[in-house]
Amino acid sequence: MSANSRRPLASPTRLVAASLATLVLAAGCGDSHGAPAAADDVAVDGAADTSVDTAADTAADTSADVAADAPSPDVAADVPEADAPVEPCDEDCRTQDLTVRFGAVERPVSVAAYGLTPPAAAGEPTTLYLEAWEGRFDGCPTEQSPTPARTFILAGPEVDAGGHLQPTGELSATLLDYEGDLLTDGVFTRATAVEVMVRAATVCAGCVGAPSPSDPDGFVSLSVTVTFAEGVVEGGLYAIHCDSLDGP
Repeated sequence: MSANSRRPLASPTRLVAASLATLVLAAGCGDSHGAPAAADDVAVDGAADTSVDTAADTAADTSADVAADAPSPDVAADVPEADAPVEPCDEDCRTQDLTVRFGAVERPVSVAAYGLTPPAAAGEPTTLYLEAWEGRFDGCPTEQSPTPARTFILAGPEVDAGGHLQPTGELSATLLDYEGDLLTDGVFTRATAVEVMVRAATVCAGCVGAPSPSDPDGFVSLSVTVTFAEGVVEGGLYAIHCDSLDGP
């Protein structure tokens, strides 16, 4: 497989916690200046009753206020989903018909997978890294995968703050011809122009580094037109998520 295949990171952990505090107030008072004993008892009992009632009311009010401020389990459970907005993808959307046309030679590229590269610095976006290849193995590419006939690499489309894949960014593309029937001078060539249209995508930027498979429902469906000096790569792409392609 190409040297661009990458290994997943260590797993992050997300915790959601809420705390509840209860206030207990106890007070008592009496008269030590010659009041009858019965009056003392009544005063003490009255003060104690009032203190207990006040403490109970205060504790109840405090507990209710703190509980109201604490996040509900439903809200907490919804947080990760914000990173991966689900988009519908019908049969046409899941079609891959990517084709390489270099001169008189035309070749298919029928399998694709993608990973996500986290921001290198604060304020920068997560970006897409995608590999599409033809032949010799299925599943996620690794360093031990057999060498395919050809590989198309697309990098740069950005994931916005809402978790949606955008066809913008510093787009780049490369074609590697391991079989040798497309390129006569070298094994790879770089694109001179890249056009990408997002048909549908469900990507989870916050899942990068989680235990594998970190995003089993993730997918990317694109339509691309990529120009090279030797010709063009164009058509539809449907890629599954592979942790081995996630960046550092």
